[in-house]
Amino acid sequence: MKRLPLPAALLWLLLAWTAPLFAAEEATQYTCPMHPHYIADQMGTCPICGMDLVPVASGPAQPVADDPTGAPARAEVTISPETIQNMGVRYGRAEPTRFGRRIRAYGVVVANERRRGEVASRVAGWVEALAVTAVGDPVQRGQVLYRLFSPDLAAAQRDYLSALARNGAERSDSAADRLRALGVSTEFIDRLKQTRKVEERVPFAAATAGTLAELRVREGAYVRPGETLAVIQDYSSVWINAAVAEQDLACISHQPPTATADLPAVTRRAPSRLLNIESAMPSSPSSPRAPSQRDLGALATEAGEKCRLTAIGPDTAVRVVLPNLPGQVIETKVDYIHPTVDPASRTGTVRLALDNPDGALRPGAYADVLFEVEAVQRLAVPDSALLLGAGGPYLVAALGDGRFQPRAVRTGLSADGYTEILEGAAAGDRVVVSGQFLIDSESALRDSFRKLQRLKQTLADLTLSAAQLAMMDHLVDAALYLHEALVDGYDVTPEQLQPAREIRGLLWPRFGDTRLGPLLDAAEQAVGEAQQARTESTLTEALHHLVSALRPWVLEGRTAHYRDKDVRLFRDPQRDRLWLQQGATPYNPYGSAKGEAVNGGGDGHE
Repeated sequence: MKRLPLPAALLWLLLAWTAPLFAAEEATQYTCPMHPHYIADQMGTCPICGMDLVPVASGPAQPVADDPTGAPARAEVTISPETIQNMGVRYGRAEPTRFGRRIRAYGVVVANERRRGEVASRVAGWVEALAVTAVGDPVQRGQVLYRLFSPDLAAAQRDYLSALARNGAERSDSAADRLRALGVSTEFIDRLKQTRKVEERVPFAAATAGTLAELRVREGAYVRPGETLAVIQDYSSVWINAAVAEQDLACISHQPPTATADLPAVTRRAPSRLLNIESAMPSSPSSPRAPSQRDLGALATEAGEKCRLTAIGPDTAVRVVLPNLPGQVIETKVDYIHPTVDPASRTGTVRLALDNPDGALRPGAYADVLFEVEAVQRLAVPDSALLLGAGGPYLVAALGDGRFQPRAVRTGLSADGYTEILEGAAAGDRVVVSGQFLIDSESALRDSFRKLQRLKQTLADLTLSAAQLAMMDHLVDAALYLHEALVDGYDVTPEQLQPAREIRGLLWPRFGDTRLGPLLDAAEQAVGEAQQARTESTLTEALHHLVSALRPWVLEGRTAHYRDKDVRLFRDPQRDRLWLQQGATPYNPYGSAKGEAVNGGGDGHE
């Protein structure tokens, strides 16, 4: 993803230089490139720095819808075809692309143990005429490696020749089997049968081809039965042992547990005193509740399903890159997964088998291993189409006819130059992959003025849905709950205030840039103070802070709504403290003074 590195001042100056390039059908407001907070209705000069003003709008106003987060969508920008060409704008599309999650591991090239051969003596004797003398010597199948002087072999040869001389077929076969048991080759026995002469120094040949990996004897050395003389390794095939993190191996043989019956929850949310807010607002994941065994079973089943999809298995596609082979990518499959985990590194070993006909893969070399799991079709865009701002990733959508609009998106996996789009774009959408910085900057400029206009809206002018109004009612209900607890003398349960504390997070994406934003901030802080209160004085202070925050909303935002609910605002004249309650008779939670009713004019409800 790309980040926007331009400083604010340079960004405004850049917009001033490029403003004439954007098509402007009508420009009703003007601003200073260096002082964007100054807005004028007529063209002129900035009274602060004297620079010429530039138009705020470079195209006709377009209606915009909310983005996936619930916040107002970014402003559209209209650009002439000539400017689009001069800016070097290039396009791509959001379309299904096959890729998956990647698990990266380091690996080490090792010898293929299936291609390892050992040369061992089956009889005692002395090594003579050693043909291979150094590690690394090439060895061919059938090549004589050494000759062995052994009295036992000489005696076995004489027994065989004696059996042949007596024409005893059964005895000669038995003597030949004895020679084979001592490691003598069939070719030597056939030659012995023809020559009828005992050879004191018997040749021994290599059973496999490869490279001499170990040499444990020298010429003239005495060897005993069972002693290993040399090791021959075939490097035409090698292994790579990849160290994979433990959490990526845990899913291979996972068996998800079976969910059982429910257990009762230990707490429940308090009912609203104003509306059935439980059905009007979404349930909060952070509301305290004891997890039932069904919850745990569902989580385990979900985790097991994820493990099943991401498990590394024999069909997992693997890519290997070695530093000594730059530019080469070797594709292979998993050969074996070791059943143990290294207790020191907390990694498991996954073995890969690779052909090595030219010997380029050398044992001991480092390898970068990449496993690709969950390789399925995903809606994705090129990485270059994504920008990263303070609110998260977004892209610039091309709407046609020179119209562009930045859109917030929710991203998923990234691989091979593509990023999965989970929300915010649809298949076939045209997106900008190059030249989107100026477009995004122009849209951000328009958004800044739109936010200024939204801040001018009064609370009464804000449009809230039924669910959003119910959320605000939840904050008012929290104030009523605190008042009732203080008056009636019962303890406040922090868990019952938690849903009200989460209202700010639910409403902020839509109303954070309006006059409701500071109110939500103050109300969230006050509810938090009430949850942490341990004494009556701190609880009364939290009640006053909460009601002070809600006062503009109750008296100016939805006056008729709360009048119909008989919600009234009162003030303690001695302590100058506020509270909300239902009913005309005031019950002062702060002391014995008679409460005064408060309304928008300061006289109380009519």
